[in-house]
Amino acid sequence: MRCRFSWAFCLVAAGTSVLAQQNEKWGMIHLGQTIFGDKAIKNELHYGLSGGWWLTDRWGVELRAVRGEMRSKGITRLGFGPGAKSYLNVGSVSLLFNLAPGEGKWTPYLALGGGGTRAFMYRENSYAYFGLARPELNAGAGVLYRFGERGIASFDYRLVHSGLRGTTFNDQQATLGIGLRFGAAPKTAVQEAETLVPAPPPPPVESQPEAVVVQQVEPPPPPPPPPPPKVVVEAPVVHFANDESVLTPESSETLVKMAEDLKSVPAPYTILVTGHASAVGPKAYNQKLSQRRAETAAKQIRDVLPDTSIQAEGRGIAEQVAPNDTQENQAKNRRAEVVINSDAVDLKIKQAPLQIKHLRKHAAKKARAAKKAAASK
Repeated sequence: MRCRFSWAFCLVAAGTSVLAQQNEKWGMIHLGQTIFGDKAIKNELHYGLSGGWWLTDRWGVELRAVRGEMRSKGITRLGFGPGAKSYLNVGSVSLLFNLAPGEGKWTPYLALGGGGTRAFMYRENSYAYFGLARPELNAGAGVLYRFGERGIASFDYRLVHSGLRGTTFNDQQATLGIGLRFGAAPKTAVQEAETLVPAPPPPPVESQPEAVVVQQVEPPPPPPPPPPPKVVVEAPVVHFANDESVLTPESSETLVKMAEDLKSVPAPYTILVTGHASAVGPKAYNQKLSQRRAETAAKQIRDVLPDTSIQAEGRGIAEQVAPNDTQENQAKNRRAEVVINSDAVDLKIKQAPLQIKHLRKHAAKKARAAKKAAASK
């Protein structure tokens, strides 16, 4: 039995290695408490390994192998008397449902899965099998927590239904886990300083006497008229709440003011609006979220300048302005920026003050208004 259980752990480890070839995959070690449905069995600790993979923003899978000890404190339903010692091995595959997709360190989920259960008893310094492998079903809920660049932890609570020798058991398991996430780490742009070598000074020119020629000096031509002064325009950087693409009233007002200033620019010009997201959550989801943020800001400008060429481009997490180690730094990356291409514009970047609590309050207010409108229908 020891050999077969070791193979189960090897299969889980191999599955985790295969899943680690893409983003949002993880491997963990587990420790928890088993509460047996048979009151004649003493509740004991269990331990094991697991590997998981988020297939989409909502759905994921998990492979898990767990081993726990069983000690009898009375006559069990399997007929073992007090003091009997046995071990229970469980291998399962579970489907995970993400309750809160998007950015954030916490991911609550529901789990439903099944697998196989095998038990063996320790008798006279040897292990004796009883019963055959029986199917096992489990259901429950848990939460994943991401920390650092690669760390991940979990807690879940599951109800386990299994059968041995024709007798069914309804047990409970509370499990803690800690491990590593796999996939490509966020890229950091490294700029190398260029060393400028000064050009050598020109050789000295020997002065030679020149003949004095008297010429009539003509008045210089009048200077050309100075070019018209450039129009100074402040290009705003607006921020968004977590998992939101809705502008606050202050952000909308800033974009409208910039568009009004551009009405005085005579030359043709183009506008590029770029959307960005923090590096928390699935990469594909962040790319779509950044595109929505860019289109929201571009629409606000287009309402004032309907005949201007305006392009919206989502850049996901490719251009981070701060590390994603704190909520404040993550909020700095949730933004939209405006670039104006024109020779007649002197562009000034205007960084709006970052007010995380105000962004959250505005996002919550929008969500309540949308929910109320939907309820009224």
